[in-house]
Amino acid sequence: MEYISDKNKETVVAVQIEHIDAVDNLEEIVKTDGIDLYIFGPNDLSGSVGLLGQVQDRKLLELYEKSVSVFKKYNKPFGVATYFEPKWIEYWKKLGCTMFFIGCDYAFLGSGVKNMVSDFKKI
Repeated sequence: MEYISDKNKETVVAVQIEHIDAVDNLEEIVKTDGIDLYIFGPNDLSGSVGLLGQVQDRKLLELYEKSVSVFKKYNKPFGVATYFEPKWIEYWKKLGCTMFFIGCDYAFLGSGVKNMVSDFKKI
């Protein structure tokens, strides 16, 4: 039992905020015990409000800021899973974001394939 207790202390439980329902119910969600971190998924969130891919639309910015006010009220850490653009990262940093998940698998794979094809053509 000591092993399980120790491992539970080392486990991080993160909840992704990727739908308007999560934003609308965030106050209730943050009251749930055992959640260590909240992670925004701007692209999925944008799709849930009919603005797929428009992650910097004013409506989305308002949803991020509304959510951040809840996180701050309850002293909860939050992060974001997003693409790399310095001004966009600065925006999240100013909001108080403490963890950044930059890039995504398909972009990394696509970039790797492009580089490989480019190197292959040089041979």
